[in-house]
Amino acid sequence: MLEACRTSNGRSTQISTTKTYDSRPALHWAVLRNNQRAIDYLISVGANVNQKDDKGDYPINHAAYDQNSDSSCQTNAKKLLNAGANVNLLSKNVAGFTTRFATKKKGMSGCEKVLKDAGGKCPKGSGSDWNCPTYQKWDENTCGCVCKGCSSGYRQNSDCSCSRICDPSYDISYAIYNNNVDFEMLEACRTSNGRSTQLSTTRQYDRRTPLSWAIRKNNQKALDYLISVGANVNQKDGFNYYPINHIAYD
Repeated sequence: MLEACRTSNGRSTQISTTKTYDSRPALHWAVLRNNQRAIDYLISVGANVNQKDDKGDYPINHAAYDQNSDSSCQTNAKKLLNAGANVNLLSKNVAGFTTRFATKKKGMSGCEKVLKDAGGKCPKGSGSDWNCPTYQKWDENTCGCVCKGCSSGYRQNSDCSCSRICDPSYDISYAIYNNNVDFEMLEACRTSNGRSTQLSTTRQYDRRTPLSWAIRKNNQKALDYLISVGANVNQKDGFNYYPINHIAYD
């Protein structure tokens, strides 16, 4: 009958493609029901591929939200896009979700690529908006959570957290003298090499060893750390003092 209407009047204008049933026009139902023949027919007679139904949805939304098959989603999306559908029309019923993001959440990677290639966008927002795990942020290019990244001197762990990198050139003696010890980095050295042998506990600043400076500055944390990694408690410094002498003299 539809073909008879098409034949008798070019574009089937006797039959309305905008008339709704349960708030939805024919094209919306065709996509929802994955009726390929009906989709082809409606597009061929000029059905509006960007018509919003009374529920606030567009045909392209149904291609992404209401298909459970990646291949069906791809087929329907391609047909609508080729007919001029706007890939970034938002449904008012799925707050913030773009069509591309909907396919990503459903694991339909093929359909997501179709929408991405057509200019499909990801929703905007922050990591907290999209429940990104700690140490991750929302990425509008991939529609997903990605690692925030680490500052210089830190490495990225598998959970995206950052850990201090051990720097073998770190001058513990000078750091203790300045009351500016990077204990996080020292722990990284301990973790990566048992007794922190990359870091010199004998290197002197102003002729004094790290242990001598730790005692002179009364830096208990530095003192505990140095002893724990095997610093020589009987090492003489450049002034011919031993660590035990500083306890009494300084």
